[in-house]
Amino acid sequence: MVADFERNGIRCWYAPRDIIPGTEWVAAIKEGIHAAKVFVLLFTDESNTSRQVMNEVAMAFNAEKTIVPFKLTKQEMSDELEYYLTRVHWLDAVSEPLNSHIEELRKYVQLILSGTERGTVPAKPAQKSRRTWLYILVAAAAVLAIAAVVLLILKPFGSENGKTDNETVTNTPVPNESIVFFERGEASYRAGDYDSALACYLKAVEAGYTGTDAYYRIGTICLEGKAKSGVNEEKALSYLELAYSDGNGEKLTADEYFFLAYKYDSDSTSKDPEKVCRYALKGAEAGSVPCMLLLGEAYWYGNGVEQDYDQVLNWFGKALASGVEGYNRNYCINCITTLVEEGHIAREAASKWIGEGGTEDPAR
Repeated sequence: MVADFERNGIRCWYAPRDIIPGTEWVAAIKEGIHAAKVFVLLFTDESNTSRQVMNEVAMAFNAEKTIVPFKLTKQEMSDELEYYLTRVHWLDAVSEPLNSHIEELRKYVQLILSGTERGTVPAKPAQKSRRTWLYILVAAAAVLAIAAVVLLILKPFGSENGKTDNETVTNTPVPNESIVFFERGEASYRAGDYDSALACYLKAVEAGYTGTDAYYRIGTICLEGKAKSGVNEEKALSYLELAYSDGNGEKLTADEYFFLAYKYDSDSTSKDPEKVCRYALKGAEAGSVPCMLLLGEAYWYGNGVEQDYDQVLNWFGKALASGVEGYNRNYCINCITTLVEEGHIAREAASKWIGEGGTEDPAR
């Protein structure tokens, strides 16, 4: 399902692939749910009785996320799941073939993400009551009155033009407009008003601000979904790349390096193996397991780098050492085993990960 989604431009978050080594598991899952726009529940016999799944559904429900259950079993849902999902639209995938149901799920999620889901009406801006407007007008009038009094107090006596006899007129330098917008953006960002912050950062860039910190703010605000509206994901990634400026700008996180590497690995219109390797290397060095897997594959096939089987072992081994689980773990072990069997690397070099029979070392 994840492979189908990501081939079609829907970036997914799921454990353990997207949990950075060393990160507290529960905190990472909570952050992933809150950052997501849609929560897809794979409803199976196991998930129906899983306490952890119940917790995650409750967390998504309380965060007001769109929950899409994907039904893979005929079993009746538990009472607790029914409490959260009784009014949610289910997609039935019990019958074969599964791939067609996954495609239907992906198209449904795309509709939700585009805001064109049937029955979904964009929310109207909240209308201020007449009383609220009255309060605003009264407050504005009070501010103007106070300002007028202050000006009268500060105006020097005995001078018709408002200047003392010995006063000289000086021109105060006007701050650069782009810097003013950027500083306003920073103030809004610190206050948690990300929509205003994003608008100010974009104006700063438009006015000629060239600091990579503005690009970084724009990219991360949009990618993390902090603002209600903003630039699309592709544009946000472009700003993130400008922020990095080939290592001369902002230092990115492991996940952010992976986003850039994945962009040039998955987007058919902008595939660039060299950029994949450049960002994957930085991400892998920062602890990103997905970047380690990308590097291992790049060295395996010689995409963007010279083919090097020792480097394949190096990066797949580091992914295994970082605790990669499930499909990705089996994939790494099978690749290392194949390298040994085809004589590309010595068995002794791979002995930490495979046993004498070519499978994972049972002592691990």
